[in-house]
Amino acid sequence: MASLALPELNHETLKEHLAKAESLKSTDPTTALSILTAILQTFQQFDTEATFHAAVGACHFNLSNKSLALVSFSKAGELDPTNIAACTNAGSLAKSLEQFDNAVHWFTIVLQTDPKNSTALMQLAATCLAMPQPNYDQALSSLNTLLSLPSDQPNFRAHELKAFAAYKSNTSISMLDDWKTVKPFHAQLNATQKQIFAVNLSTLSMGLMKNKEYESALALHLDVNLLTPSANNYFNHAACLVKMQRANEAIPVFRLSLNEDPQFVKATLGLSSLLLMTKVGDDVARHTAEAKDLLVAATAEGQALATHVDALFNLSVAFMNLNQEKEAHGTLLRVVKCSNGTHWKAAALVANIEINQKHWGKGIDMLEQARNSSNAAQADFSVHFNLGICHLNLDDPVKALKHFEIAHSIDPLNPNGIQAKELLSATTTVGSGGSGSGSVESGSGSESGAGGEGGEGNAT
Repeated sequence: MASLALPELNHETLKEHLAKAESLKSTDPTTALSILTAILQTFQQFDTEATFHAAVGACHFNLSNKSLALVSFSKAGELDPTNIAACTNAGSLAKSLEQFDNAVHWFTIVLQTDPKNSTALMQLAATCLAMPQPNYDQALSSLNTLLSLPSDQPNFRAHELKAFAAYKSNTSISMLDDWKTVKPFHAQLNATQKQIFAVNLSTLSMGLMKNKEYESALALHLDVNLLTPSANNYFNHAACLVKMQRANEAIPVFRLSLNEDPQFVKATLGLSSLLLMTKVGDDVARHTAEAKDLLVAATAEGQALATHVDALFNLSVAFMNLNQEKEAHGTLLRVVKCSNGTHWKAAALVANIEINQKHWGKGIDMLEQARNSSNAAQADFSVHFNLGICHLNLDDPVKALKHFEIAHSIDPLNPNGIQAKELLSATTTVGSGGSGSGSVESGSGSESGAGGEGGEGNAT
């Protein structure tokens, strides 16, 4: 920077020129810098004065010459490490230029002179967190010192940085005291601060749920939704209530989740499952209708749950509970198709409908599919009992007896199995040609062991 020609510059006018440069460094930093450069050329002793270099640094800063400003403030700090303003400015400029180690150096110099300097403590913490490899321990140490200083109101920025450091260093629990301090003022937090605290609280609440500490988890879920209500946060809140067997309280929270995001799959499954689990009281019909409407929309063609087995099965249960057999039948066939034939309960329920309509052959086809689709179905009483009914009505008492005997072995105390086995055994003696007096009435009703269950959507 060229200096101004100051022919009148001498010992007598020096103070006047210094004062003029000081007054112009903010409003006319170009002129102020020119004056200071001219002074330095005439009076070399100023090169060893920290305040002079700090003034030059201020001019460069006001001219947006950050690199030159950093050089000048650094020189001032080197000449006088107790010059807090110069050292702080050097640190702030170094941080803005991503010279993080240099910034840490200058903030540390400030704190050696003034260990409780709030600006340096805050800037040091922010610098440690901005590093490519953040120094969380040093950041937390600095913030803890800062937060220990007397204050009329919480330092939201300091609490924010501490919560951020705690989350990033996997020590979210360390910010609980910060949250207790900040919570009464939560409405004053900005969006970023709310989000950071909410993420920490959510992390802690999910850990507590994993450890089955549901009461403590629930309290944190409430705080999360106080800060950042969202579909996922409401879902986690509702899932915690489900774990606590407080389904009636979970239902409205699931609804809040869907209000935030009507397409949220987990909330749709969770809410529909709970609605279909309602067994007593005036809410049964209303909840079933709500579940049906919710799932009809969610499983429509092109929707996210259009081929989702659990959602479709829940919908079929809703249709059955509302005595809408045709709709249930069609939906159950969708379940069978979408599960590639592996959903034995759906196949068994289709068979029930076919049996009720006396479609014995179709009933057998679906029951065999159910029996072969899952090992669990091999041991299901209703599948074998219904196979016995179908074969009996198709005049095949040998096969009927075989399945009645299997059903009886699965559940020896089931009165249907006992009666069927005893009566059919009396009329069918394989290989003897004999006949007995008992009979099983042709057209007997099916055993609906696979039906009547709530949907399988996962609410956790």
